[in-house]
Amino acid sequence: MVPVKLQGALLKKVFAFDKTLNASGRIEVLVVFENVPGEDHSAVVQAFNELSVSARAVAMTDLENELGPTTVIYLPVGTPSVREVSRKHGTLTVGGNHSLVHAGEAVIAIGMLDGKPRILINQTALQASRHEMSSKLLQLATLVE
Repeated sequence: MVPVKLQGALLKKVFAFDKTLNASGRIEVLVVFENVPGEDHSAVVQAFNELSVSARAVAMTDLENELGPTTVIYLPVGTPSVREVSRKHGTLTVGGNHSLVHAGEAVIAIGMLDGKPRILINQTALQASRHEMSSKLLQLATLVE
């Protein structure tokens, strides 16, 4: 798994290639959690905030009420599906594990490939999210159907 601080740094750069987000204003990352004992989402929130990207933790039960036009949902591994909610609201979903992209749960993930961090994009999920990414990002990323 890619270290959280590196995930945050790479995702911040990825956000700059999202034409939909950049047309809407300031981005806020919502880190979803389920109130499971031992679950720690604070490192992800802190990593984004240290990079001057607004981030906060949101309980899964409150997620739909917190979504706005510049919201990005960060999915920790093991989070239940938010696919229906994210697609309904046209919200970009991201995560720190390639399995989320392969399962279609996240549009974008930072995963390890051949020992190096890579940007993975699920093209079907991207289309369903109604977000438009720069062709430059699509050329750099590993694309998944």
